[in-house]
Amino acid sequence: MIEQAMAWRSRLGREARALVSTDTWRRTLHLLVVTPWAVLMTVLSVLGLVLSAALLPVLLLGVPTFLGYGTALRCCARLEARWCHLVLGVRVPTALRAPAGTGWAQRAGHLVLDSTLWRAVAYHLLRLPLALSTALLTLIAWGGGAWLLIAATHPPAWPFADTPLPGDSTAHALLHGPLRPVTAALLVTGGVALLIAAPTVVRALALVHVSLARTLLGWASTRQLRARVREVEQRRAEVVRAAEAERRRIERDLHDGAQQRLIHLVLTLGMVRHQFADDPVRAAPLLATAHQEAKQAIVELRDLTRGLHPPVLADRGLDAALSALAARSPVPVTIDVRLDRRPPRLIESIAYFMVAEALSNTAKHAQATRAQIHLAARRDALLIRVTDDGVGGADTSGGSGLAGLAERAHGVDGDLTVHSPAGGPTVLTMELPCGW
Repeated sequence: MIEQAMAWRSRLGREARALVSTDTWRRTLHLLVVTPWAVLMTVLSVLGLVLSAALLPVLLLGVPTFLGYGTALRCCARLEARWCHLVLGVRVPTALRAPAGTGWAQRAGHLVLDSTLWRAVAYHLLRLPLALSTALLTLIAWGGGAWLLIAATHPPAWPFADTPLPGDSTAHALLHGPLRPVTAALLVTGGVALLIAAPTVVRALALVHVSLARTLLGWASTRQLRARVREVEQRRAEVVRAAEAERRRIERDLHDGAQQRLIHLVLTLGMVRHQFADDPVRAAPLLATAHQEAKQAIVELRDLTRGLHPPVLADRGLDAALSALAARSPVPVTIDVRLDRRPPRLIESIAYFMVAEALSNTAKHAQATRAQIHLAARRDALLIRVTDDGVGGADTSGGSGLAGLAERAHGVDGDLTVHSPAGGPTVLTMELPCGW
């Protein structure tokens, strides 16, 4: 019994927190705003097709009209996908793309044969009755619960409360007679129940909207799937090239740097061993040289492994790994990590490499006096931003380290943007999908 009571208490606590959750009110806003937008899009869908068909015999004016209609649908689909991402926190891919071809007739022909266009039209036609019904249910869930609570304490809010009723009628007893406390208690119970259920209702209704959008707007055609496969293959090739370049860098640095220094260290220690028995005084400078060579080798090996997966990253996560990275930076670095969970290991490794490369570039080229690292969870992605107050002018072309970072981000369907005007500041922003 105690466990059941605690379970019910925990459940009621979650429901109470859901009432004031920003996600709940964002979904409510979506369900209410989507109704006038659905009316507008339905009118646009029907009117565009009718005008295109009506103007086709008139000097073929229907062809540019139809192309403009397709452009308007694409813009609206992108706007709606952006709205879903900002308000609902979900990604809705838009499969409708610009038609291929050079001439108007060729592009219009491709658009007519593009199944994604007709699915978009079907989506807008089906979404109108869905939007009307979900908006009505949302108003009932929130408004009905609030109205019942108000009616429990203010009888004039009840329907026909001021209508004359027979003195012995049941309705009069419910409204004004001895049964009024019982009626008020029932109204309070119903209102509280509706308000508690409202977050679950709006969550389910918003999910229906998202499912419909993903089914009809995000269902790509065969041609688009082939283009997506080519894009994935290209990004995979970029990742392979980046990994191969990194391997060559490690091999080159090992052969030209650390290996040569270790060979020199071995030779120096050999000379010390031969001279130490005969003349320990002359061997002392050689020991000092060997000690310095050993320290330089350690520094070079540490620089060589920059960007590789450190043990602290696997054991303690990004926060600790970046703190250790910032402590070794010659430029003062402040870190702001706002993560409530750990990203996947691959995403962690790419994020660490990105920050390590950015701090290295800042120390070498930016002439900066300070840098900032900001990490945050953005719904289903990890956002990394590295900022410095240097001279700017960072370039992602020409096979630079930033180009390698972009290839790593693209390999996991991420994105890297660089804002570095002349005179600074430089801001590197990477967004990596995490699937949280």
